[in-house]
Amino acid sequence: MTSLQKKYKNNVIKNIKFYRKKLGWTQEALSEKLGIHPVSVSRYENGDRDITLNILLKIAEVFNIPPEKLFD
Repeated sequence: MTSLQKKYKNNVIKNIKFYRKKLGWTQEALSEKLGIHPVSVSRYENGDRDITLNILLKIAEVFNIPPEKLFD
């Protein structure tokens, strides 16, 4: 993984946590909205699992933000 890829991955992880907490949601609440297992959300937020484009788009949708905001 290049340093740029690491940067974007870290930004996405940080922003998922930020927006989830901003909305007052638990990992379980987010997982229910995404239709995935709560362990998956934990693994995404810990960087233990890569996030697919489909899940990334769903996350942006449930946060009601443009997907590019997750990369900022």
